[in-house]
Amino acid sequence: MLYNIFYLNGIKHLPANLIDYLTPVSLAFWIMGDGYCRGSGVALCTDSFTLEEVELIISALYIKFGLRCTKFVHSERQSGRKNYRIYFRAEDKPTLVFLVVPHMHPSMLYKLGFKRV
Repeated sequence: MLYNIFYLNGIKHLPANLIDYLTPVSLAFWIMGDGYCRGSGVALCTDSFTLEEVELIISALYIKFGLRCTKFVHSERQSGRKNYRIYFRAEDKPTLVFLVVPHMHPSMLYKLGFKRV
């Protein structure tokens, strides 16, 4: 069960073999749930992950798909807490779109910057 792989004692963590679980389908679902268009690229909310985990995700995305993501700091307005988020650069957006669009519901394509119809 995937829950048992990603949660230990009810706390979310990333398995060392994360790359084995990254597929175009899983990435599409992640974007549909926690993604948004940011400038000319796409961002993923990874607020519950540590800096080391965000860097593991970025590395896995590069190794698996050749996506050259970066990270940026996102500060919560109310608490002032700082989190790291992942950013898919505009240069890699065509690759990202090729990978995930076939697995996304049409109503979610706005998260990649497509106009709503």
